[in-house]
Amino acid sequence: MDQLVALFHRPNESFFVIPQVDKVIVVFPMRFKDSIDTVLAASFLQEFIQARRTAGLNNAPPCLWSSSPPLELNKAPAEAVSANAGFVSFVIFPLHVEGRKLDCTVSSLSIFHAYVSYHVKVNDI
Repeated sequence: MDQLVALFHRPNESFFVIPQVDKVIVVFPMRFKDSIDTVLAASFLQEFIQARRTAGLNNAPPCLWSSSPPLELNKAPAEAVSANAGFVSFVIFPLHVEGRKLDCTVSSLSIFHAYVSYHVKVNDI
């Protein structure tokens, strides 16, 4: 437990999984090549976090955004923790993976960076 696991999804697209006794924290360093995309992504992510607080989404995993790396990434290599659009952390509790929810949760987390990239590019047009 409490051991940091780095998952390299694509070049410059990795995320971290930190298993703990009662939860799993998943952290996404958000990187973008274009400075306009970086600004749009940071704004989108801040709105994304705020939207989670609306009624109807209160059972979704807690989600945090920060411009600096969360403390859970202190042991990660510096080059893996670079991000120009901030860091998004999801806290996954047992209720988010019970029964049939596991597949949906894993799927949603695995495409999160692509989801954000899509929305950034759509707004960039």
